[in-house]
Amino acid sequence: MTNSIKSQKSNENIGNDLPVGISQPAIRALAAAEITNLEQFTKISKDELVKLHGVGPKAIRMISEALEEKGLQFAHSDQSDRVSEHTNKKIQRRI
Repeated sequence: MTNSIKSQKSNENIGNDLPVGISQPAIRALAAAEITNLEQFTKISKDELVKLHGVGPKAIRMISEALEEKGLQFAHSDQSDRVSEHTNKKIQRRI
């Protein structure tokens, strides 16, 4: 089974509209932050999202492209929800 098929199946299992092909570490980080749909990214800045352990440049690019396709965009840094500190603590407890 290819990685994109695995990611697609993971996305289907949690019932979200996140882009297919996002890495498993990024999916776990987003799940820990309780981010399950694209609209939630309009409340989070790229700067805040990249602070999540497991979310890298590829995931950011894929999410950015998916947002753009729907006419959406990330929040500005000064208007962003702060999710990284609490979420990273949750992720560290799981490791």
